[in-house]
Amino acid sequence: MGSDGKTKTLHASYRLKSGRRPSGNDGPGGRYDGTFIADWEYAHGKGDLDEFNGMWGRTSEYPDGTFFYVLTEEFPYVPRKFRGTPDESFALKGPGGRGRPGFGPPRGSRPGPPPFGPPPFGPPPATPR
Repeated sequence: MGSDGKTKTLHASYRLKSGRRPSGNDGPGGRYDGTFIADWEYAHGKGDLDEFNGMWGRTSEYPDGTFFYVLTEEFPYVPRKFRGTPDESFALKGPGGRGRPGFGPPRGSRPGPPPFGPPPFGPPPATPR
């Protein structure tokens, strides 16, 4: 939210590197064009967000302020790094005690790898010409 209490579009602080990528054993070569994550660099102050694609601010849920991450319409779109140490409540907990009931696979079972071959619903329909 902006300081006036209205919704505001926030912008990331990343920009394309200038020049050419390393080539040969050191990289794919070519101009920095955004094809690869490494084509981008954080530019402090370019946008509204920090290098974690987050910022400190007030929200309707936290009127006194909190740090929050933002999804943007430009690179990096979603946060790729996280700040701080996650609360232990974020730890993956299986059934049988500390996890919430109904989450995770049934006791004693583990999901196997996905089946190989075509998807179970068959091949895509033919497109009319």
